[in-house]
Amino acid sequence: MRQLTGLFITVLLFLITIAWLTASYMPEFSSSLPKASFGTLAAQSVLKGLAIGALVLFLGIQFNLLWTAVSWFRPSSRSPVMEALTEFDIRRGWELLWTALPLVTTLVLLLWLLIGSGIT
Repeated sequence: MRQLTGLFITVLLFLITIAWLTASYMPEFSSSLPKASFGTLAAQSVLKGLAIGALVLFLGIQFNLLWTAVSWFRPSSRSPVMEALTEFDIRRGWELLWTALPLVTTLVLLLWLLIGSGIT
């Protein structure tokens, strides 16, 4: 029953999101949707702080994941980890590539935004 409730909530949130996105592009409905404005200096600084905090958190998580993936392939790694790598045929190059890709993409986007915004 608990799984069914979770599935129901997930589907409901998905449908609400799709309806919201669809309605936001329809002129007759978009005027009735709530609007968020960050016009004041205080609101802009709060938004900037939240964005920087989210960026730092995401980069920290990605660095941790990459560090953990790199440590799997060290010779001193625990034998259950080595057995799992062998059993599932996990190749070092591909694993590190797909683990590092979100981190590299985030850093490239950050650099692009910094160059484009004139902050640097």
